[in-house]
Amino acid sequence: MKVFLSWSGQRSQQVAETLKSWLPDVIQAVDPWVSSQDVSKGSRALSHVASSLEGANFGIICVTPENQDSQWLNFEAGALSKQLDKSFVFPFLVDIGVADLTGPLSQFQATDSTSQEDVLKLLSDINTELESGQVSEARLKRVFEKSWQDLHGALHEIRNSTPEGKPQQRSAQDMFSELTILIRKQDRRLNDLAGYIRSGNRPGRWPSAPDYLADLAEIESDEISRIMLDYHFTPDMYRVARSIDGTIHIVLLTPTNDHTLKQMQLHLKSQTGRRFDISMPSSPKE
Repeated sequence: MKVFLSWSGQRSQQVAETLKSWLPDVIQAVDPWVSSQDVSKGSRALSHVASSLEGANFGIICVTPENQDSQWLNFEAGALSKQLDKSFVFPFLVDIGVADLTGPLSQFQATDSTSQEDVLKLLSDINTELESGQVSEARLKRVFEKSWQDLHGALHEIRNSTPEGKPQQRSAQDMFSELTILIRKQDRRLNDLAGYIRSGNRPGRWPSAPDYLADLAEIESDEISRIMLDYHFTPDMYRVARSIDGTIHIVLLTPTNDHTLKQMQLHLKSQTGRRFDISMPSSPKE
């Protein structure tokens, strides 16, 4: 599970980096992501952050007194809340109380970083949503209690450090640029689906539109790409999507013979352990 760690300002960044290294010690299946550079440095950074926002399953917003009014922090929180259920976005409060949280961030269920009970509840919520790698509540509590002092000590040092003042505000142009990237990604996916439906070339076993829309994420797997290249199929020669039952559907845009189709399907299944449905669009109807 990818957990997006949002930060703005020096102390907030330190909190995010602390959580990035600490979270997998408690729940190994968690994959925390935190930007390692100032996102305002260029469009490449914007694209990177946009992709990570899009692929996140959980969002933790690292809030300090000096950054809660940051336009960038509130923008990322808003982007996460539109993509995820609001119950999966958590402000993580450092040196600031829940009662002092104002503005858009106050609509979310905040976690008090000084409260062992609060932080354990946050981890329990993450663990509950894991599709694989979920640990029992008893084991989670044991591991958490052993690791708590490490987190508590690191956050104590951050709280006692001197705030650097109000972080630089993110420009409206930067936020608009990233929002454009996210919208274009989603628009491209919807157009691909609409094209299949309008053309009448939708394969017989392709998932129905509601199922497909319920889980519209593309599979961006190096392993799948590598295997497809073994059969001389580059990424522009096929489309990949996953239906809600977990089956990975691959539509070949370039025809091949049945023997190659079967070999490809067996190869993918044996290497990844996943279910695959590989097909070619039927000939257009007269």
